[in-house]
Amino acid sequence: MMSKLNKFCELHVHVEGCVAKQHIESWWSRSEFLFPPPAFVSNIKRGKFDQFLEHLRFGYNFLNSAEAFASVVTLYAINAAERGIRYAELQINYALIETWKIDLKELLVTVNLSLKRLESQICLRFIIDLPWQFPANMLTPVIDQFDDLKNLGVGAVSMGGDESLARPREVSFIFQEARNAGLKVLCHAGETTSYDTAKSIVETLEPHRVTHAISIADWITSLGTEAPVIDVCISSNIALGIIPDISKHPMQAWLDAGVPLCISTDDPAIFDTDLSKEYGLIEKFFPNFFDQTDNIYMWWLKGAIDQKGAQRALDKDYKFFKAEKIFKQIRKLTD
Repeated sequence: MMSKLNKFCELHVHVEGCVAKQHIESWWSRSEFLFPPPAFVSNIKRGKFDQFLEHLRFGYNFLNSAEAFASVVTLYAINAAERGIRYAELQINYALIETWKIDLKELLVTVNLSLKRLESQICLRFIIDLPWQFPANMLTPVIDQFDDLKNLGVGAVSMGGDESLARPREVSFIFQEARNAGLKVLCHAGETTSYDTAKSIVETLEPHRVTHAISIADWITSLGTEAPVIDVCISSNIALGIIPDISKHPMQAWLDAGVPLCISTDDPAIFDTDLSKEYGLIEKFFPNFFDQTDNIYMWWLKGAIDQKGAQRALDKDYKFFKAEKIFKQIRKLTD
């Protein structure tokens, strides 16, 4: 069934969730910590959110410079292109930018320079992921950068982080400013909070795309084809106990209702997954997804923050490439 799709989109990936074992080992060798790091790729016990946060902590420590971001994004791009992904969107955590005092524009320039040799293989776009943990006044400086960020590959802003701290009315003006600047707006909702909170986030912010949507699954189903595009991240939902097992995932109900869906990995290095594994799960448990090849393509384009870029990438003929030189560049960045 998967053979019907030979090119792919991936629309929801966190950069900190792409920090791989080699990055952690490199950071560890230069750190002053006296305790050994845990095995980076492990089986997170279902519902053990603290283990997930422990993994993220190492990623946060590694991503302390523009060069570190570039090494992680470039490695993701290489692996993605080899798996047939032609268009992808990565989320840059604004909390890390503020914590490490990284110039956001400088970061994007550095990342884009590192990706230059891959641009014939994969089109990458970026999302600035704003944390609910920050008060609105800490997020407003990004508004003045919207025009410059657009020119550096940013196509959207998103709200993420701890959904229990969500204050959608307080930050709605930031989303409106983003729309005015020609950016898309996205959000996480329904991963860790109740139906009422998640529904309020979506209704107030009116996002182009919603990630997870588990606690509001029935409401999304009722919207059918009028629902925002949903980022489906099955391995993430299972690992974190958001759903008890894959048979309880609302994907089949969404498919039956015509809800537009896109499959993504969320934090691939943490959950030891990639898009091939995610589609393998879909093929096993929701095989009729692949009966909708034309719809899948249209959902990708509908969900993409750069629809023209996504269409060009998916319609283009690609040749498989060798990446040894780029891997050497990554090793230099992480040494």
